[in-house]
Amino acid sequence: MKTIYKLCIGLVSLFFLSGCSVYQHVSLESNMEQNDKLEYLIENDSTTIAYSFDGQNGPIHIRLSNKSDKPLYVDWRKSALITNGQSVSLWKDEAKINANATEYKVLPENEIINSTSSIDGSIVRKDKVTFIPPHSSILVNSYALQSKFFTNPDRKSERVMLSTTEGNVNARKFSFSKEDSPLNFRIFLSISGDESFKNPVQFDNFFWVSDYFLTSVSPKSLSIISGNQFYIMKITGAGHTLLAAAVVGILVVGAVGGGDVPAKYWCLYSIAFYFVLC
Repeated sequence: MKTIYKLCIGLVSLFFLSGCSVYQHVSLESNMEQNDKLEYLIENDSTTIAYSFDGQNGPIHIRLSNKSDKPLYVDWRKSALITNGQSVSLWKDEAKINANATEYKVLPENEIINSTSSIDGSIVRKDKVTFIPPHSSILVNSYALQSKFFTNPDRKSERVMLSTTEGNVNARKFSFSKEDSPLNFRIFLSISGDESFKNPVQFDNFFWVSDYFLTSVSPKSLSIISGNQFYIMKITGAGHTLLAAAVVGILVVGAVGGGDVPAKYWCLYSIAFYFVLC
C-alpha cells in the first residue's frame, strides 16, 4: 500500500517539474470603450452593458445594468453570438440538474460492509426572457469562445518578456489586425422596456482576437484578470506520455501489491492527481 502511495507522489512530482501544460493567453479588441478592468462597455440612457471574457476558453460574461426607473427585459431567443459569420442563439432549449450526492460507508478493518448514496437536486431551465428591475444589474454567463489552440500563422512571431511570480520568462507573441484575426465575433442583444417587445433596442457589438502569446506559465503566475483576456490550455506530448507511463506503472504495482484495493482505482487516483497538479 505504501509503495503505491510513494509511486503516485513520485510520478505526480515528475509531471509537475516537467511542465505538463502549455498556454495560449489571448487578448481581444473592440471599438467599444473600456473601464479600469478592461471590460468593454456600451450604454444608452437606460442601459449599460459590460462584456468580459476572463477565464479558460473565453467564457462570455455579460453584465446588464438598468439605469432607468422602469423595468427592462432581455429576449435571449432573439439575442445571438455570431462567430466568424455563424449565428448561435444565446438561449438554449435545455435543462440542467444541480445535485448533491452523499455517500455513507462502514469500514471496520478496511472492509466495506455497506454503502448507500442519495441525490438531492433541482432541474434548472434558463429563462427565455430576463427581467431587470429598475436601478439593478444582472450577470449572465454564456458560451465559451475557443477551446482549441489557435494555429500559429506563418508570419514571424515577436519575442516578449513576461513578468511572473516566478521571475521573468520569454514567450512568443502573435499579433493580428481586425482583418486577419483568427477569430472575430459579434454579440447581438435584444432589449426592451416592455415585455411584449414592440419596440426593442438592439445592441450589435464586434470583437476580434488582437494577439496571443505562448508560454508554459499558468494564468495564476501571470495574475491575468483583465476583462479582455482569456487563456486556452493544452497538455503537451510529454505530459501525455508521462501520464500513460504512470497509469501502466500504477496498474502493475496495484495488481501486485495493492492489497484489497482494486488496481483500477489506482489508475483513477493517478489521473486525478495528474490533472489536479497540471
